[in-house]
Amino acid sequence: MAGKTDNNAKKAQGKNIENAREDIVRSTQPGNDPQVRQYATLLLGQLRESEGIDPLLRALRDPDKKVRDQAAKALGEIGGPSVDSLISLLEDPDWKVRYRAAEALGIIGSESAVLFLVNALDDPKDHVRYMAAKAIGETGSGSTEKALIARLGDENEFVRRSVAMALGKTGDNAAKKALQHSMIQETSESVRQAIETALQLLEKKAV
Repeated sequence: MAGKTDNNAKKAQGKNIENAREDIVRSTQPGNDPQVRQYATLLLGQLRESEGIDPLLRALRDPDKKVRDQAAKALGEIGGPSVDSLISLLEDPDWKVRYRAAEALGIIGSESAVLFLVNALDDPKDHVRYMAAKAIGETGSGSTEKALIARLGDENEFVRRSVAMALGKTGDNAAKKALQHSMIQETSESVRQAIETALQLLEKKAV
C-alpha cells in the first residue's frame, strides 16, 4: 500500500510541475505585463530544462529590452541544448536578436559556437560585433586571435574595447604585439584603458 501511495504522490508532483511550467510559459507571451514576462523568463532559466528553450527563443524578440536581456541569460543557464538554435539566430534579420544570441552563447562558452561568433565580427551592426567579440572572450578559444586582431581597427570604439579585452583573455604573442601597436594610434581613452588591461592579462599568462 505504501509503495502505491508513493507512486501516486510522485505522479501528482510531476503533474504539478508540468502545470507550473505551462503557466510560466504562458506568462512569457505578449499581452502580459513586461515585468511578468521578465520574471517568467528568469524562472525558465532556473528550471534549466530543454522545454524552456523555444519560449525563451521567442522571448529574444520581445519588445521589452529587459525581457530580451533576461531571456538571453536564461538560455545561457540552460546551456548546451540551446547552442544550435542560438547559432542559427546569429543570422536573424533582426540585429537585436543576433545581439542576444551572441550574448547567450558567450554565457554558455561553447567551443562549437566560436567559428560562428568569428563570422559575427563582420556583422553590419556594431552592437552585434561588440557582443560577438565579448562572447569569444568568454569561450577562451585561442583560435580566434587573427580575426580579433583584424577588428582592433573597427570604426566603433565599443567594439574595439570589446576586441581588446577578448584578446587579453584568449590571445598570445601576436595579440600582444597588435595591442601594443594599437595603443600608439588609439585616440579613445576607454579603449586605451581596455588595451592596457588586456596587456596586463597577457603578461600574467606569460608568467
